[in-house]
Amino acid sequence: MCQRRLHRVGTAYRRRTRDHRCLAGILVDRCTIRRPGSCRPMSFRMTFAGSWRLCALALALAITVSACSSGESETPSSGPQYTGTAPGSLVDSSNFTTADMRIGKLGGTSHKITYRSTSGVDGSSTEVTGSVFVPPGLAPEGGWDVVAYGHGTTGVLEDCAPSMYPHLIGNAGPVAALVNNGYVVVMPDYQGLGSDGPHPYLEPRTVGFNMIDAVRAARELVPEASSRWAAFGGSQGGQASWAANELDGSYGDGLDLVGVVALAPAADMSGLAADAAARTLTPDQLPLMQFAVNSLSHVFPEVALTDYLHGQVLDNNDALLQCAGAALEERNRLAVAIVADDVAPSSPESTQVLTDRLKQWSMPLAAGGPGTEGGPGRAAAPMLVVQGDNDTLVRWPWTLDAVRRGCELGDVIEWQLRTGEGHGDLDTVSAFAWMADRFAAVPPINSCPALLDPPAENADVEEQNAE
Repeated sequence: MCQRRLHRVGTAYRRRTRDHRCLAGILVDRCTIRRPGSCRPMSFRMTFAGSWRLCALALALAITVSACSSGESETPSSGPQYTGTAPGSLVDSSNFTTADMRIGKLGGTSHKITYRSTSGVDGSSTEVTGSVFVPPGLAPEGGWDVVAYGHGTTGVLEDCAPSMYPHLIGNAGPVAALVNNGYVVVMPDYQGLGSDGPHPYLEPRTVGFNMIDAVRAARELVPEASSRWAAFGGSQGGQASWAANELDGSYGDGLDLVGVVALAPAADMSGLAADAAARTLTPDQLPLMQFAVNSLSHVFPEVALTDYLHGQVLDNNDALLQCAGAALEERNRLAVAIVADDVAPSSPESTQVLTDRLKQWSMPLAAGGPGTEGGPGRAAAPMLVVQGDNDTLVRWPWTLDAVRRGCELGDVIEWQLRTGEGHGDLDTVSAFAWMADRFAAVPPINSCPALLDPPAENADVEEQNAE
């Protein structure tokens, strides 16, 4: 059954010389790994928003994966000393001895790392933490291909770093699936998560730099890793993957980016401002507004918390940012009580400020910031963007608008709008196959010509759906 499924969803699985085990054998929602020969391919559905449904927590923020992080974080141990100072140079590494059993039982090795990177806010040097996972056995000829895995929202505080927890705050299943398919996987925590904060949540350049430098760090740690890599992420991780693609031309020297998968990416969240003013945010979006406003307020002085947060949200702002231990339970209780008035801009002027600042942090990257001094961002590699039409956190028209802007710049993008799927339940079997095809140099599909010049009848339907 696995062989038949792989035959249908991708040609690269048959062409590659290394042993690709059945990716559908990793049942992320059920937190189990089946043997390759006994899996049920159609049951594979990777929730990059984590396993919050399984944790039975009431938090309605589908973008976050921190709802399963109620366990205590792990204290890092010191490893070898490194002397490099360039972006991507290792600062520290250690064995990740308590990594989730879904990863450990594969038989490879797991590591925690600290490495150098760059701030997307001011271009300064930073240190970022993360984790690296290596498949078992000998590397294939040419070395292990590398996947930088961009995790979804975990929080904005230092102890919201996935590498601090054995289960990677809900990301162990997707990571296991990637390792099981023969990739070295590196997952950056992102600047300010696991390192000195605050984390510039939704600022794309920072996480894009962090993704690229994570690959450099992984290659220093694992000499058998090749220079070929792909970015794969959902939600905030989809934004990080997209940003890495646009920054690769100016920042990715020495690496060979073959493709990018962005699942329900937070590519343009500027629509949150008008919806918040109109009191039409979904229950999933209400807690997200509090995260976004807190992040923006650290970078832009004109974004004052009191202009956007009110009532119990303002009174409990610090408690609503927590992501670990007993404080998480209190955060969840407070989050489900948020109402529209708690996160509504105080005036039309405040709405416009928030719109402008979120637009400044949207994709494609605007000219003038770190990494795009010479012009707007342009994707260096083909990209797959997948969105569900039932997404109640990232509205699909927002993502489609960002895709079209990328197309106008000359990007090669395959756009998939999935009927009946939401933010955290996208079926990603085809995304794995798409990524493998990029490593195999199979020519990509480009949806841009049709998106920039759609047939009149399709354009009418699309406009009605957007309304």
